[in-house]
Amino acid sequence: KEPNHNDSVLQRLDSICQCLNLMTLLTDGGLLFFGKYISITDRFPRFQLDYQQYNSDNSTNWNDRVSAGDMNYPTLNIFSFYNLVLAKIETNIRMVLVKSF
Repeated sequence: KEPNHNDSVLQRLDSICQCLNLMTLLTDGGLLFFGKYISITDRFPRFQLDYQQYNSDNSTNWNDRVSAGDMNYPTLNIFSFYNLVLAKIETNIRMVLVKSF
């Protein structure tokens, strides 16, 4: 692709690289962090991210899940997974703290 003003940010994140022919390409890390799920699995067929929240410590049934390949998250990559799961973990911590007081 042709270079643009966003490329400098992506280069600093090592998400893209410039080849000898001056073409700008996405790195594997850039693909994993910012790519779409279907593109990621084309390059990494075993790519899987999975978060499960259980009802209790002894439970084998989860009550919330974020999983790569799930129809609810068709564009899941590492960056979007992190943001989704971080919000869920923060909410769960708040709920535990409120229950303990």
